[in-house]
Amino acid sequence: MCPITKTFSKYGGMYIVCTFVLVYAIVNQVYGANTNLIVNQVLQKIAFGSCADEEKTQTIWPSIINYNPQLFLFLGDNVYGDKTHGISVREEYLEKSLLDSYYLAEKKQSEFNRLRGLIPHMVTWDDHDYGKNDVGANLPFKETSKDFFMQFWNVKKNDKRWLRDGIYYSQIFGPVGKRVQIIVLDTRWFRSDLKVGNSNTKGRGPYLPNFDKTSTILGSTQWSWLSEKLSEEAEIRFIVSSIQIMADQHRWEKWGNFPHEKQKLYQLLNQKHLRNIIFITGDRHFGAIYREKLPGGGARHEITASSLTNGFRGREIDDPLRVGKIYPNINFGTAEIDWEAEKITLTIRDQNGSPKIQGIKPLIFSPNN
Repeated sequence: MCPITKTFSKYGGMYIVCTFVLVYAIVNQVYGANTNLIVNQVLQKIAFGSCADEEKTQTIWPSIINYNPQLFLFLGDNVYGDKTHGISVREEYLEKSLLDSYYLAEKKQSEFNRLRGLIPHMVTWDDHDYGKNDVGANLPFKETSKDFFMQFWNVKKNDKRWLRDGIYYSQIFGPVGKRVQIIVLDTRWFRSDLKVGNSNTKGRGPYLPNFDKTSTILGSTQWSWLSEKLSEEAEIRFIVSSIQIMADQHRWEKWGNFPHEKQKLYQLLNQKHLRNIIFITGDRHFGAIYREKLPGGGARHEITASSLTNGFRGREIDDPLRVGKIYPNINFGTAEIDWEAEKITLTIRDQNGSPKIQGIKPLIFSPNN
């Protein structure tokens, strides 16, 4: 039973928190959230994106709906609960502000909610819809934040995420021979503190690598779960991370801030002899594709799709793994699987759906993949 607490909304007016949750549940039934995944279909078209500020005009959703993906992946920062009009909210108001943001997204963003009702989707969070910029395991109200998340995204009561810490989960789509596994990681709930350093290079970011081997991104329980999931049979696997995995030249949030965790992920994939893996990431407010050759042949790929509402205003930093330039404007990403030609086409698309960056991932079919 949640406490009945009166609070003033940052968007005006007063409501009662418990009453809001009840009203939200009713509103959500009206709009609908298509969490019914069609798991027996052969996936060919997937779309994804991150960073959707509920205070801004969201013009990109019709283009995504017109693209008609079979599945949409929300990569995090699906609302900005820690900001009001672009200004950080004071610590004592963060929890209420997060609730406000979900309410505003539900009430004001009709096209966003139309997509949620039309297109099956999977979802993770990042810092701004978790509760605070760049925060990890030490968020004081993370249990409440999870409750907000699970209710907003209409997660069924028999879902395992209700019974465990964090919001990580996975799903396999398609028949034998054309199975696609989507693994959605939680890079917030268990993550250790970031190591802050002094940066003299404008736009490069404030964080340094944390070499403490006891520090973590996923936590031991999620690591064990991930190892089990990667042992399941599938021809293609997409690993969803709210923060970048391969990109390593900037000093913002990334897996490279915990080098031993990044190495652990790569070692796990190598140990299981997995080839047809693509990382899907968000966070950075630009679109980009990354490619790294593997010693035994083939290549590792990552596509970063961000932002759905906010263009990039930072400094573009060279990265030897990046394919070409970044795309700094509003964008979403797509992955098109051509089972006959044995390839996946990765594309960053502008707000009208036109391709801006493209990369090809050849598929290698073997017993493990």
